[in-house]
Amino acid sequence: MAICPFAVQHPIGANYAPGRMTSYQWMVIHHTVGSLASAENRFNTPGSGASAHFGIGEDGTIIQWVDTADVAYHACNANWTGGIGVEHETPAEGDVWRGLTDVQLSASARLLAWLNAEHGVPLVVTDDPQSPGLAYHSMNPGPCASHWGLTGCPGDAIIAQRPEIVTQAAGVSPADNPVPVPAPIPTPPPTILRKATGMISVLLYDTLNDFYVDDAGHLIQKFYDVGTSAWKTVTLSTQCKPGSDVGYLDGFQGNLHLTAKHSDGLQMVHCTFVRASGQWAEQVH
Repeated sequence: MAICPFAVQHPIGANYAPGRMTSYQWMVIHHTVGSLASAENRFNTPGSGASAHFGIGEDGTIIQWVDTADVAYHACNANWTGGIGVEHETPAEGDVWRGLTDVQLSASARLLAWLNAEHGVPLVVTDDPQSPGLAYHSMNPGPCASHWGLTGCPGDAIIAQRPEIVTQAAGVSPADNPVPVPAPIPTPPPTILRKATGMISVLLYDTLNDFYVDDAGHLIQKFYDVGTSAWKTVTLSTQCKPGSDVGYLDGFQGNLHLTAKHSDGLQMVHCTFVRASGQWAEQVH
């Protein structure tokens, strides 16, 4: 987990993939064409498919919406290949394509310096989606599955300010970006929605998950991944009795605890989703 120590924490409750960041290649610049509050409202709307890791206000305030260990939905393919999304507040009317304010630019530089120290994002300007550094949303136009989407974001004025952002970031001292990191805000507990024959459905991280044991004796988690617009399945255990029912303990120490009969017909398989780590733990007894 990585929480920026100088950002105001506004964790959103939808439209991100917990623990799915596998690399850190770019700080991707966006602009909001509206207030940060309106952007945050959209990010918190289930099913909008939009979010960003950070937002920077016209007054230089930095807000963190998504932990940098999690994937935010801001630039299509870049979401899954190392892009940290940073929105910059710009007017909803009038000169929507204007550049960053002076304090906004300095805040963006401070954030880039932190991403460099924390995750190794290079302090360089890049116009190549194959090269890491300070990037922008419209840098890799094309279909979402392979590119970063079709957009003019963030506009020529902001794109032209990137060299100055990098220059200022290179001059940020460690004292400007203190090391202490506050404890992460806990995620909401899972909600059991229904219990059907042989399976249960659970709302976990605002995503519907079905759990069942298949004919091969595998305990399966099936969910719809908004980021890739596809159904995904994860095998939690391979030790279950084929076709056995899935039971649960709701609110088991604030976590989700699933049970199924072991393949030997005597023991039970226990799979617990630990909210603190975002990982599954399996036991047989």
